Amino acid sequence: MPRILSLAGLLGVVLVGCTRTPGGVAVYNSDPTVTISLPVDEAEFPGETAITFQGLVSDDGGVENLSISWISSIDDVLEDEVLVDEAGNVELVTAGLSGGTHVISLRAIDLGAQFGEAQITVKIIEIPDHPTINVVHPVSGEAAAENELFRFEVQVADAKDDPQQIAVTMDSDVDGVDVCQMQPDAAGVAYCDKALTFGPHNLVFEARDSEGFVSAVSAYFEVRDANDIDHDFDGFTENQGDCDDANNTIYPAAPEICDQKDQDCDGEIDEDSPCTDDDGDGFTELEGDCDDANPSINPNGVEIPNGLDDDCDGLIDNGTGKYDDDGDGYCETPPCVNASGTQPDCDDTEYLTSPVGTEVCDNVDNDCDFYIDEKNAIGCKPWTKDVDGDTYGVGGATECHCNLGSPPFTGDTAKQQDCYDNNSGAYPGAPGWHNISRGDGSFDWNCDGNQERQYNQNHGSCKEDFSIGGFTFCDINGKGFVGGVPQCGDSGFWADDCNASINGCAIICAFETNVAACISQCQGNPCNPEGGGRTQQCR
Repeated sequence: MPRILSLAGLLGVVLVGCTRTPGGVAVYNSDPTVTISLPVDEAEFPGETAITFQGLVSDDGGVENLSISWISSIDDVLEDEVLVDEAGNVELVTAGLSGGTHVISLRAIDLGAQFGEAQITVKIIEIPDHPTINVVHPVSGEAAAENELFRFEVQVADAKDDPQQIAVTMDSDVDGVDVCQMQPDAAGVAYCDKALTFGPHNLVFEARDSEGFVSAVSAYFEVRDANDIDHDFDGFTENQGDCDDANNTIYPAAPEICDQKDQDCDGEIDEDSPCTDDDGDGFTELEGDCDDANPSINPNGVEIPNGLDDDCDGLIDNGTGKYDDDGDGYCETPPCVNASGTQPDCDDTEYLTSPVGTEVCDNVDNDCDFYIDEKNAIGCKPWTKDVDGDTYGVGGATECHCNLGSPPFTGDTAKQQDCYDNNSGAYPGAPGWHNISRGDGSFDWNCDGNQERQYNQNHGSCKEDFSIGGFTFCDINGKGFVGGVPQCGDSGFWADDCNASINGCAIICAFETNVAACISQCQGNPCNPEGGGRTQQCR
């Protein structure tokens, strides 16, 4: 933004002008007001450009009584008799500002010496007086063959003139001045074709503009024997062994390519190229040979642990003991090319088999510990000891082994439901009845939780004995079933003392037509306290 200053502001105090008239009346006089509207602050202009400065002034004493000046911090007063219109507009057009950054001030002073000022900065970019000239040809290293035309070329420009107004010449320290006169085109390109004298030349190119300003640039150039010229710019001349100096892909030591040409100028065609079998293994590089200098390396090569891709499949040492083929992190003979495992893999074709594998029941050594389907492998079956040899054992202390056709150890069994493992006759489903315990006081021989006791067959029934002239109930043991022995598996009334039953229910029931019903009613009768229901069991 333009800066508005006043003399009072510059002095750091407020000055108010007062003028006393002859009649003794004081007249108030304020500072003029000044602003700059054009150009904007910090604008930039090329040198010698006509710049329009515009401002606006006002004063309580009338703008026609103001003394107005345009001032530059570099070029001093630009104009001190500035005209102002009735509205206070002032203007300055100038093209003579010097190069650099100017502080431009618009200053107004009234009749009472009251002061007002505005400032902006503008930058004038100086235009060079001299033209520019750059050599396009010859560049460093370029030379011409003897008696051969060479195109000398430059690029010129000028800040004031069109390129076509610039005169361009070339001098040689051997062939003289103005050896070549060049006419620039609209783009500033100037050239001439000239054959110079054999030998080295120091050339000077000169550009002169319409005001007579001159710029010059020099270049070194040689005219040589034709066989000493690198015509294709591949770094070799014919005298240096280039066998085709018109083709920049052909020169000594150039890489051979498949084109039936001698790229490296050694007299052989396409040798060491992708289409030649250089190592004689039957494959070229185009046919997949990844090292055509080694006959043992080709697409039919056999991979060996040597750090090389012998079969050209893009993998090194794969299929050998040094390569982790199944990707489980282990190889057969560590260290591995592509894994960090330090323990050997016992099957490098199976990802689940490795030194950290999990053993399962599959007839394979999954964890590479030299044991197959060892105890507690995944899928194993529990086995237990059969102490009494009845093919049943007691559950609890078992070992888990894979599903074998026979026990892993003599005396083992997979059946764990034995309720008493010290008697071979006691096991789940054992048949028959027993009149002795199985060995631990229990008559549960078939492991069903029930007592299968066999009662002595000598116990018959309490019976009538008419030999003593009365009714007695007795057998050889004095015990028996009252009313007859029931069928096997049926229940009957049992008397532990037949004789004691004479005065009990038995004597009463003996005269009943339906003895069984009578006995059923008398079970538990105080007259026969030792009696009770009992099942006849038999084998």
